[in-house]
Amino acid sequence: MMMPGMMPGMMMPGVENRGVTNPMMAMMMGNPMMAMMMGGQGAMAAATDGAAVPAKEKKEKVDSPIDPRVRDLCRDFGIEEMDRLMRKLNDVMMRRPDTFEDDIKTVRARLSKDPERPDIGVLITQLDRGIFVTKQNIHPDMKVLVDKYDLDDRATQRLVESMRKRRKTMQEDLKALDIRLSSAERPSGLLMTLLQGLDTTGKLPAPPKSLGLPGSYGMREPRESEDKKDRDRDRDRDRDREKKRSRSRRRH
Repeated sequence: MMMPGMMPGMMMPGVENRGVTNPMMAMMMGNPMMAMMMGGQGAMAAATDGAAVPAKEKKEKVDSPIDPRVRDLCRDFGIEEMDRLMRKLNDVMMRRPDTFEDDIKTVRARLSKDPERPDIGVLITQLDRGIFVTKQNIHPDMKVLVDKYDLDDRATQRLVESMRKRRKTMQEDLKALDIRLSSAERPSGLLMTLLQGLDTTGKLPAPPKSLGLPGSYGMREPRESEDKKDRDRDRDRDRDREKKRSRSRRRH
């Protein structure tokens, strides 16, 4: 507010000597009523701002501590403590408390195999997807086949994955696989090939001819050979008959 007769920008009398250079401040100092009104508006604005923009608490994610057994395993196989794989392995293992002991023993056993050591990332994925194979969770009938032919980890994992898709025919499939593996020099390699065919076509390739089983590779060859011999014998008989007839005509 200005007093009557004051021009805009003019100071109240006596104000210029107080060291105040801000005209608005000078006017407020000269008019107590105006200062009270301005102070009330400032308090209301502060209260409104506080209600409109409440303080937000920042929630920081706290990682769970690394289990000592996971830490020891990672240290033994060169997986650094700050490596994200250690954290991933720990997290997925913590989600499997019922099989933790068996899982970590199996992971350690597989990582100990050289040169067939699997990638730790592959093992973490299998654990996360629930398809990680251990001696405790493999089906007893599959375990018999695994132990009988000393199948490696890759072949065992593939066997479990394939049989899970064929639960209704698993018993028949395992018997057929047993027959085909019985004469294999490298059962694990042959099994991988057989299961690839089974997964692709739904049928197992015929067993090798060395087994002498119906439908074996090469079983048709002996039959074809026998047929050829029979035809040759028939032609020989026909020639003999024709020769005899020719001789009989000459005599007469």
